[in-house]
Amino acid sequence: MGVGGVVEGSAAEFDVEVSHPSLIPDIGIEVTPQLEPGQQGWLEMNMTNRYPVPMTNMTLTLEIFEALNENEQRQISKVGHPPEFTEATVPDDASSTINGLKVTISEDYIASNRTRPYSLRIKGHSDTYQATYVIRMELKFNYGVNGRTVVMRSKGHFPDEAWDIATTGDNPDETGNINLTALGVDGIIPDTSFGVRRPFPQWPRYLFLGLAAVALAGGVFLYQVEEKGRFPAVKKKLDAVERKVKDTFKR
Repeated sequence: MGVGGVVEGSAAEFDVEVSHPSLIPDIGIEVTPQLEPGQQGWLEMNMTNRYPVPMTNMTLTLEIFEALNENEQRQISKVGHPPEFTEATVPDDASSTINGLKVTISEDYIASNRTRPYSLRIKGHSDTYQATYVIRMELKFNYGVNGRTVVMRSKGHFPDEAWDIATTGDNPDETGNINLTALGVDGIIPDTSFGVRRPFPQWPRYLFLGLAAVALAGGVFLYQVEEKGRFPAVKKKLDAVERKVKDTFKR
């Protein structure tokens, strides 16, 4: 392990062909679940091999590692009964391994420009801490057939200090704004997240809508009385009330 927990030696030699942001595998998150405690939902994603060569011996690991809300940030070890992965749907020629907070998807061969869909079921407990849960990712594969091993990780794998160092100052790697050599990886892939929250009570909304409807109906009724001359008996009573109010203020 390097300083601050950064892995050393995972990027044996910087390679623009492997690490350029326009070429690294594109991981797209299509659906992120928003759960109530005790519910379950699906995280749906795609990964596209944008290299001109196949990716072989690929593993993609996703791990729930952090919980955030308006007041605090908690490591998952400090969360009682955290949500967990319970099921993975992957292509027939792929496989998956689930271990509670972590799921690993494995594929032997992904051809150039091929897109692979993955769906992961996440379940919360009835007393799960309400927060936004962050998922970090790690991608490992061989570049081409019998090619060198490539390691890519998301931001959640790096301490804040190491990330700050790698994203400030000069960058010798020519890969945008991140010094991959400093982080010891071949590329950066995205974190993702999902939420666990009880829904906001609906009764205030219905009360407001009810009051608005009453006010609107009252306004329409008064318009019919005043402007259209309808309900003359009602208008006569309203005029009498208005005169009494005016006489009261004149005294």
